[in-house]
This record gives sequence, structure tokens and C-alpha cells, in this order.
Amino acid sequence: MIKRLEEWLVKQQIGYLGARDERQEATISQILVKANILTYSLLSVLMMISLVWDFYQGRQVTLGTIFLIVVQCFNTIYTTYQIRKTTVDETEFYDRKAYQVAIRQLKQRSIVRGVTWAVGMFIWLTVLIPFLKHEPMTANLFLAIWFSAIGIVVGVGGYFRQKRRLHLYL
Repeated sequence: MIKRLEEWLVKQQIGYLGARDERQEATISQILVKANILTYSLLSVLMMISLVWDFYQGRQVTLGTIFLIVVQCFNTIYTTYQIRKTTVDETEFYDRKAYQVAIRQLKQRSIVRGVTWAVGMFIWLTVLIPFLKHEPMTANLFLAIWFSAIGIVVGVGGYFRQKRRLHLYL
């Protein structure tokens, strides 16, 4: 049922009538992937603009912002589920050196992810949101330490989650 709905939606979106060969299906899939990435990025920007606007106006989050967040979450969860279900996010290595290079890169990305998360959340929650709401800033040393600790958890958790997708076969 869902497969037929997806096929019907693709036919409506692309505008073709008959069956497509493998090359055409691959091209259509590639175009739709790019469209999804661009839409995801645009939706992220619009969601942040809407959220900032709501805070700047001094009111609660509007229904439009909530809908943008829900659509963004649905897209993220659906994409992540489909990628994990098909295991296309797993990488196989047959050389120990290449595996170690990948692990080193993963460690570096995890450190950057944790620091970025901690700094971004600290600035967003203690400086920007209070500024937009016309309230005093809530930044202090305790919150800096708190967000740093949570940033470490985010970085380490991301590292181990991604490491499970790297497989070494000798």
C-alpha cells in the first residue's frame, strides 16, 4: 500500500506516465535526494527564523513554528529510519590502516560535534533567547560547565554510535 502511494506520488511529482528504466529511476532518485537535502536546509533556516521572530515579538511559540518543527522532525526520523533499515550507513574495511584512519577521523569529528553542540546550546539558551525575549542574560560559570559536560556526553555518544557502523574484516 505504502509502496504504491510512493510510486503514485513520484509519478505525480515528476510527471511521467509509463515505466522507467534503471538509468531513469537512478536519475530520478538522485534528483529527489538533492531536492530533499535542499528542502531540509531551507526548512531548517525558516524554522530558525520563525523561532527567532516568535521570541523577538515576546510571545509564545506560534502554531506555524510548531508545524515547521514537526515537519522537520518527521523528515529527519523518516530519513534516518530508512537509512538504518537498509544499512547503507555502514562502512566495511578490509585493511586495518584504512580502518584506523576512519576511527581517527571519527574521533576528530566527535570532538568537534561535542564542542559545537556545547557552545551553540550555551550561546543559544543563555544569551540569544534571553536577548530576543528582552530579558537579562542567564550565562554563568555553572551553566558553562554544565553545557560542557553535556557536550562531552554528546561527542562521546556520537562517537560510539558511529563506531558501531564501521566494520573491519580481515
